[in-house]
Amino acid sequence: QYIDHHFFQKRIQDAWGTRKQLRFWNDTHNSVRVINSEGDGLPGLIVDRYGSHLSVQINSVGCERFKSEIVSCLRELEGVSGVWERSDSTVRELENLPIRNGLLAGDPPPEEVIVREGDCQYLVNMRTGHKTGFYLDQRINRFKFQNLVQNGSRVLNCFAYTGGFGVAALKGGAASVENVDTCTDAIQVGLRNGQLNSGNNQNFIYSAENVFEFLRKARSNGRKFDAIVLDPPKMCQNTSQVLKASRGYKDLNMIAMQLLEVGGVLVTFSCSGSIDPVMFNQIVFGASQDAKVDMQTIDVLCQGPDHVWKPSFPEGLYLKGLVLRRCA
Repeated sequence: QYIDHHFFQKRIQDAWGTRKQLRFWNDTHNSVRVINSEGDGLPGLIVDRYGSHLSVQINSVGCERFKSEIVSCLRELEGVSGVWERSDSTVRELENLPIRNGLLAGDPPPEEVIVREGDCQYLVNMRTGHKTGFYLDQRINRFKFQNLVQNGSRVLNCFAYTGGFGVAALKGGAASVENVDTCTDAIQVGLRNGQLNSGNNQNFIYSAENVFEFLRKARSNGRKFDAIVLDPPKMCQNTSQVLKASRGYKDLNMIAMQLLEVGGVLVTFSCSGSIDPVMFNQIVFGASQDAKVDMQTIDVLCQGPDHVWKPSFPEGLYLKGLVLRRCA
C-alpha cells in the first residue's frame, strides 16, 4: 500500500469514527485516546484529545518522516483547534529521535484544561503532565471504582499522581481519601483536584512518601482501610527484569492485603507489558498466601476500549487489573 496523505487520512478518520461509535466522546466526557499506535494500524503514533486540543506522541522513524501529513490529517477532525506535540518518551531514544515538546499547528493549549469524566473533573497539563497529560487508559476503571466505594469508606490511593482514583472515591461517597505519591508537582495538582470536586480538602489528603515505605509504616502502626488502589508505574522494561518486578508487585500487594479490613476491596494493576495477565494473577495469588489472607476476585480490568489493540499484537493489552475482596 502506498503511504501518502490519503493513507493517513483514512486511518485517522477510521480511528475517530471508532471512538464515536464507542460513545467515548460525548457531552459528559471530553477526553479520549484518538489513535492507539498498532491498534489503529499506525505503529508509533499516539494521539489523545482533551477538549478541542490534540496531544501527539510520535515514537517511530516512520511516523516522524510523515509528521506533516499526519498533522494535516489531524487538523481535519471536527472541532480541533490545536495540535501539541509530546514526543518526549524515552522510546524515541531507541529510534535515535530527538525529544520534542511544542506546538505543531493551530492554537496552543491553555496551561491547564479541565477533563470531565461523568461527574468527576480533573485538571490536566498537556504540556508537562505524565504521558500526554493524563492517564486516559484508566477511565473505565475509575468509574468502576467509584461504584465500588461504600459510603463512609476509608480509601488509600497509592501511586496517586493527580488523584484520579481518589477523586472517583470521593464521588462514590468515601469519608476520607489518602493519596500517596512522591511527585511534588502532581501532588499540588491533585490537591486542587480534590478541591475542584468536593470543595473540602480535609477529607482528601496527600502523603509525599515512597509507597513501599508508606505501606510498611502503615502496617506497623496498625492502620486499616476499606478500599485500596495500587496503580504503580511500569516496573519492568523487558523480560530480563521480570523476576525483580514480580518481587516488587508481590510485596506491594501482600502489604496492601494486610491493611484491608475484612470485606474491603483491593484494586491492583500492572502496566508492564512483559508481565501477562496469567503471570500477574499468579503474583497476586502468591501475595495473598504470604499475607495469610483469603481473597476473592470480583472483577478483571484492562485499559479502556478507546485504547484498542489487535489479536495479532497481544502486547497491546498492556494494562492488567484485578479487583479483589478480602474474605477473612
